[in-house]
Amino acid sequence: MRQYLLLIPGIIFIFQLYWITNTENQKSELAASFVRLPEFNLPSLDIEGITLNNSDIENQNIRVVNFFASWCGPCKMEHPFLLELADKDIDMLGIAFQDKEELAKKFLLDTGNPYLLTALDQVGELGPVWEISSIPQTFVLNENGSVIYHKSGRLKREDIDHDILPLSKRN
Repeated sequence: MRQYLLLIPGIIFIFQLYWITNTENQKSELAASFVRLPEFNLPSLDIEGITLNNSDIENQNIRVVNFFASWCGPCKMEHPFLLELADKDIDMLGIAFQDKEELAKKFLLDTGNPYLLTALDQVGELGPVWEISSIPQTFVLNENGSVIYHKSGRLKREDIDHDILPLSKRN
């Protein structure tokens, strides 16, 4: 019986490896069923009592929307790339997805905050509407606010260099 218990960690490891390799490279030029971002209304993580919505994206010329969480390993791996984008003046909205306010704030304080605006979706209400089943998720918008690129899974160097940067440059 004991020998079978030793198999459990191995099976879990194989499942995680399979999940990472099969979800990491899922990207599409457009999100499956929407071209414009769905309407949203979420509390700001940065300013108490403020709510963020679609008009904030338009008014601030946000070009990248990134869903992340303090508990998300792949989010931590892609975070340096997001900091690089911020250094290149790419304005981003970060949405802390299914996270606790204090943990999300601590994560950004400890690792750096690449986002111009940050919202909190504590219960994951945007998941079904934005077709999000896992994080991180990254959306690039054009100057009209339409989704022109969507990456499901963590960003890598080639995603930044070949997709995000060229598409998110201001015209």
